Amino acid sequence: ATGALTKWAVFDTDAGNRAAAVDALRQRNRKEVSELLARHLQYPWPQAVEHACEALVALNVQEAIPELAR
Repeated sequence: ATGALTKWAVFDTDAGNRAAAVDALRQRNRKEVSELLARHLQYPWPQAVEHACEALVALNVQEAIPELAR
């Protein structure tokens, strides 16, 4: 379910749907969420990368910093 929520947070074009997905991700394992969102940072669709960044910021996922540095 975490993977599905992450995809929803990254790929849905409706901001309200993305926000709902991010809210649901708050209750999930932070390490898993950060890894899943970080994987989308190299996606070829720029909007998906932006949404992944927005989700990481909204969730304040500090665990993603090493992945972002790479």
